[in-house]
Amino acid sequence: LQNFCHLGNLSCIRVPSKSKLQSYVNRLCCDDLAKIHDRFNTALFEDQLFVADIEAGDLYMDSTCVKAQMRYPVDWLLIRDGCRTMLKAMKLIRKSGVKCRMPKLSGFETLVNNHCIEMAAASRTNDAGKKRKATLRKMKKTEKVIRKHALNHFEAFEVTWNQSTYTQGRAELILTRIKKTIDIMPAVIHQAHERIIGERQVKNSEKILSLYQNDIHIVKRRKSEARNEFGSQLLIAEQADGFIVGFHFEKDKVSDDSKMLPSIIQRFETLFDQAPSSITTDRGFSSPKNTELLESKKIYNAICPRSVPELKEKMTDDIFRNKLKRRGPNEARVGIVKNNFLRGAQKAYGYDNRHKAVSWGV
Repeated sequence: LQNFCHLGNLSCIRVPSKSKLQSYVNRLCCDDLAKIHDRFNTALFEDQLFVADIEAGDLYMDSTCVKAQMRYPVDWLLIRDGCRTMLKAMKLIRKSGVKCRMPKLSGFETLVNNHCIEMAAASRTNDAGKKRKATLRKMKKTEKVIRKHALNHFEAFEVTWNQSTYTQGRAELILTRIKKTIDIMPAVIHQAHERIIGERQVKNSEKILSLYQNDIHIVKRRKSEARNEFGSQLLIAEQADGFIVGFHFEKDKVSDDSKMLPSIIQRFETLFDQAPSSITTDRGFSSPKNTELLESKKIYNAICPRSVPELKEKMTDDIFRNKLKRRGPNEARVGIVKNNFLRGAQKAYGYDNRHKAVSWGV
């Protein structure tokens, strides 16, 4: 093909492997990526190196939820996942030659699968509540035995891993995986007991949503296709020409979008030594505190108010109406960023890795 196109002087293009791409990603931390983004904004808006007569102060914001790589959290499925993780780790440890006295692993796998079949079939019977409680008690006993054997294998492998065929990195990975699961399983059992047997609610702040993801929150979007999503909130701020000026990937739980606005204003002031000229968002960001904040900093308030009479009054202002009309494409831009550029963040495990993937995507 190169000869046909008279491009024979080009050397063969080598596509980097997956591990090589991963090493490229890990070369920069989130702080380094933030500095690169800030330097680009400085060169674009202050130095005017790329586009002439462009301003950064006219901001249009919207928030979304970056979903985590996890299944829908079901209590007894969390127990099943924990048992399978411990059994797989024990299989790797026993394969290396470190063994402790215990029945066959395949017998525990079959027992856990049978419990899951019973739990799934219990919901289709008249006495579903009693059968679910009885099956959960069986799962608790099985998990306790598996966890005891997993702890024995962990203690033995921690001392004798250097005598196995595994490298130090592989051995540390196996030990970390089994230790993390052993530590979290008592809380998973307690949560399942409270919700299924005790029929008591568990606070959202105390819920365990995933065994493998940390800093995951229930984000209530109240949309038809997804009323509740599981992940972290992302706020994106773009200026009038469509350039992303700033973003904020929240680690903690945010109950309201309005609480995310001050951080973006503070970041803008740190970067440009001045407050933005205007801010346009949807009604989710509307609050008395934000109104006072914008007034104190002399920022034009184009936030869509929650009150209908107030919205009708503001719609008589041509500037407000034009800014609200311009905010429409912002929804599509957030969707493009989320669905096309943040796929790595949706597959990453852990908040730090998701934050890094979001920084690369932006």
